[in-house]
Amino acid sequence: MVIFAVFALEDLTAIAMSAGTTATALVLGKVAYTLGYLGTILTLAWRPAWTLAPFAVTLVGGLFLQQEAAALLVGAIILALASYAVTTVPLSIMVVSSLAWEIGWRVLHDAVDDRLLWPVPIMILILIPGRAIRILVQRHQRERAAAAAWDDAARAREQALVEENKRQRLVVSRELHDVVAHELTRIAMQSSVGQLSDKPDVHREALTAISASSRTAMAEMRRLVRLLNDGTGAGPSAPPGGGIGSLELSAELQRVVSYLADLGFHPDWSIDGDSTRIPPGLLPTGVTILREAATNIVKHSSPGGRCRLSVTVEEDNVVVEVRNEISAGLLDLPESGVGLAGLRARVSDLNGTFTSTQEGGWWTVRASMPFSDTGESSGAAG
Repeated sequence: MVIFAVFALEDLTAIAMSAGTTATALVLGKVAYTLGYLGTILTLAWRPAWTLAPFAVTLVGGLFLQQEAAALLVGAIILALASYAVTTVPLSIMVVSSLAWEIGWRVLHDAVDDRLLWPVPIMILILIPGRAIRILVQRHQRERAAAAAWDDAARAREQALVEENKRQRLVVSRELHDVVAHELTRIAMQSSVGQLSDKPDVHREALTAISASSRTAMAEMRRLVRLLNDGTGAGPSAPPGGGIGSLELSAELQRVVSYLADLGFHPDWSIDGDSTRIPPGLLPTGVTILREAATNIVKHSSPGGRCRLSVTVEEDNVVVEVRNEISAGLLDLPESGVGLAGLRARVSDLNGTFTSTQEGGWWTVRASMPFSDTGESSGAAG
């Protein structure tokens, strides 16, 4: 580029010195030619897409040169650079324009002879190296881009696997807490009731309840083990029912009420609306809310306390609410730290709202879940 700038400066100096003795058209032509090839070199270096404009000025100005060889030398260098710098269409235009310039210059200077097309093979030899280098560079760039895309895809797949593992662990954690902890709390409660009573009948009832809860917890543990082993939790030996979402919500509400009543609580319950309208996608979360709330009542209240459980099916959502009197719990059980947080996450995944508040000596857990965001029609039966 510096060499061409020096050439252009020398040409412009020579033109200025001969300006008084040379025709104006010839002077303007030489100026256009000089500025044109300098501009072409600059655009090839910095803005290849702009190359055609200064190259056209170069060709027009070159028609006024008296010696063809000087113009051909500059043209050959420009085409050699362009064969690497520009795309196929502009390069083709430059090549055709150069051949047309050769014919035009010979016609204009009355120099048409058998050497009219002699620049053609030279032009081909000039174009081959630059074009070959461009093709190799582009191929290398494509290979690098493909390799980078493959690496990105591999990282994305790895991250997806990590996220899926996290999700599966969360599912198992929630199942473990929602189902197994529910039964273990019942076992602990029945054990405490049996210890506090001297009546044989109470002992037998407590042992019967403990036996049933133990079997249920063991069945759920086996199901969770199968879930970890094969990812489905299904199989020929899977016990029928018992899992989250396997019951209809109204039936689960009655089961939870019986569970609380057996432990000495005074539950009141209600179902408003048609529970068969609840989409199946909401049932697992609804069942989980009832079980978790019942477990918390047993853990943090004393037998004899009042509680109220309700399921309200509205036009486009279902509301599950559990309220209980706050009192000193009979059981001294540790806090898991995941119960309410897990419920809040479940309801949030369904685009619903979840609240847990303490007011007027009552603890209230309330979840509202819309039908439209579950992927099920509101008329589907649960």
